[in-house]
Amino acid sequence: MLHSNQRTDAILLESFLYIDPESTLCTKLCKGLQAHKVKGAWKSTQENCFVLIALDKYFHMKEKDTPEFVANIWLDNDYCGQHEYKGRTTNTYTVNIPMKALLPLTSSFNTINDDKSLIMQKVGNGRLYYRIALNYAPSSLQLNAVNYGFKIERTYTAVNDSSHVQKQSDGTWKL
Repeated sequence: MLHSNQRTDAILLESFLYIDPESTLCTKLCKGLQAHKVKGAWKSTQENCFVLIALDKYFHMKEKDTPEFVANIWLDNDYCGQHEYKGRTTNTYTVNIPMKALLPLTSSFNTINDDKSLIMQKVGNGRLYYRIALNYAPSSLQLNAVNYGFKIERTYTAVNDSSHVQKQSDGTWKL
């Protein structure tokens, strides 16, 4: 009757904080609980109570040091930037590294053997939360089809008049 996934996750988070506070599951459970919040709350009073108690314990154990540190980032030997953190804030900072620094324009995916290391350093007290992402687009939007065991194909068919749908010589459709 009182079961819910978030309540169970909150109990698990609190248990892990007592049994193995260094477990990576603690952070994952915390993120999962926060992701299920809707308009600042969970589904019921029961969920709110259990989740808030677990998150409070997480905060007091994992966030006990007030952030006061400098975060630096390098790509191999190339310095990419730094940010200084003082006190608690919800501000985010971004370091953009162009794709050409990661992958030469002349290389193809099949011939890449140039491993690069992304190095992050934190000097000072507090926790550093970060996200690493690649945002890119292929240099040519005319990509060859690949076959990994299944194929998706799109066709258009006219309903009343065949002139409403025409496949052009370059493979594009005119509707």
